[in-house]
Amino acid sequence: MSVPTVGLDLVCKFPGVATDGPDGTAAVGRSLSKAASAGLLILLYGPLGAGKTLLSVSIGESLGASRMKSPSFAIESIHSLPGKNFSLVHADLYRLEDTSSEAMQLEEYLDDGAIVLVEWAERWKNPPRHNRWDVHISAVGETKRTIDFAVHGEGTLAAFSNIFSELLSLCR
Repeated sequence: MSVPTVGLDLVCKFPGVATDGPDGTAAVGRSLSKAASAGLLILLYGPLGAGKTLLSVSIGESLGASRMKSPSFAIESIHSLPGKNFSLVHADLYRLEDTSSEAMQLEEYLDDGAIVLVEWAERWKNPPRHNRWDVHISAVGETKRTIDFAVHGEGTLAAFSNIFSELLSLCR
């Protein structure tokens, strides 16, 4: 794990985990959901077919969201989370031409305490740099994936660190 600092923001990069098939990717999503909390931004990066939607759905369903699917055509969908006082906003930026944060208003959801989960995050020009997880998914063959993490902000670092050993155990 490396710990560079960017301004006042703490950024830590964690080594990647390898998964073999959709079940492994879904297991990573379930583990991530255990550390997700109000006001967290989760940015998912990766090529078409890498498993961003599968990871999103497994995070959302583990948090209690129902009927999760890719919001490609709707751009974003808002899910209530039973027993929680915040919601989950699932966004897909693949089809957007103007991806400025003002145009998408995703930061407003964060300000309201929602967890914001974004597929095709590489299209967001200037996402906030605090309380954020960057999740990079790389295809390594037909079904194998490598999932790397960068965590921004002290509060999110503590939460992520608590589940990292669980993520590593999925690789064994």
